[in-house]
Amino acid sequence: MNNRAYWSSDLYPLFLNTVSSCTYVSLTDGELENELSGLARRAIARFKFPKISLRYELDRELDADNNIRGYYFVEEPTMLELNVILA
Repeated sequence: MNNRAYWSSDLYPLFLNTVSSCTYVSLTDGELENELSGLARRAIARFKFPKISLRYELDRELDADNNIRGYYFVEEPTMLELNVILA
């Protein structure tokens, strides 16, 4: 197992805890993953002065549930960076 900061475990739960929209409840897992990754990529692109690199990559390896592992940060962000991305 690796120590990558996968968005699905490190970023998406933080986002979902801050929203109260019935729109997200009606989405399938795949649709929700696409929506959240799009939001995250746009927020990262607009982040002006991060203290660490926010470079990310897509891990296409399958997990135990046969799902693509998804996006991860190359360098693990601090809570400061995550909070700015979520803002």
